[in-house]
Amino acid sequence: MRQLQEMTAAVFDFDKTVAETFRPSPNGLGTEEAYALAVSMVLGKHGEQVYRGQGLGNRAPTELVRDILKAGSMPDMLSCAQMYLEMNAAILDGLVPPGKGMPLVWSEEKQVEVIGELLTRAKLMVLVDELSHHPDGSIWPEPCSGVLEFMRELQKRGIATAILSSGHELFITRAFELWGAEAPLMLTDDDVRGLTSVSLNEKMKPHPFLFELLIRKWQDVQSWAHEPAHRRRFFYFGDDIVKDGRLAASAGLRFGLYDPESTVTAEMPTDQFRFADWRDLTKAMQAT
Repeated sequence: MRQLQEMTAAVFDFDKTVAETFRPSPNGLGTEEAYALAVSMVLGKHGEQVYRGQGLGNRAPTELVRDILKAGSMPDMLSCAQMYLEMNAAILDGLVPPGKGMPLVWSEEKQVEVIGELLTRAKLMVLVDELSHHPDGSIWPEPCSGVLEFMRELQKRGIATAILSSGHELFITRAFELWGAEAPLMLTDDDVRGLTSVSLNEKMKPHPFLFELLIRKWQDVQSWAHEPAHRRRFFYFGDDIVKDGRLAASAGLRFGLYDPESTVTAEMPTDQFRFADWRDLTKAMQAT
């Protein structure tokens, strides 16, 4: 892990990289379970049947909606979504920061995007209630083992940090608060869903547009982030070798694959590496 000595900025995925959001809470609810409930609420039984067959598959909300609509009874699902919007718009309104996400207004031209917004907010409504200290003494979600210590080590060394995730600002911010830590600057799905001038593909990993959009927000690195020599000193950490790894490659970043269960057997390119424990990275940094 000698590459870490060259790092000047670090970007983190969130789900299953920083936070154990796919492990269910004491109430039996994690990201996958919340998505299943949200799909049932927004798209009805037809949508739920398709989702049960496909699973989440690390898809962003709009990507998930697009695939479900293609595979199911579209008229029934569209009718359910319209009814859900009419009945729940007021409740869903406060789950996304003002000015972000898609407006909660039905659009025949933007059906996938509007339903993606409904699905996102319905899922958040479930998950935000789980963000807490639970009666059994546990917290949900727990941070991935050692990641907060690694982030503190980076900050101590003046290495800029950010989150790039298909997750959501409210949830991520509250998770860091739960852990007693300050959330870094972030670009989430909330920032891109409402963009009308870019395609759906550009709004989803592994498209490098997401990293370029992050740079526009990230004042600490703007003065040098576009120089190729400096770009190679950015490290992106994620748990998905395809979506996260390809995003890093297409944006010209180094990539660290967090693989705590050692499930990935594919050979890694020379500018990428895998690791199973964040504490190994902290030790490597401290050894320099």
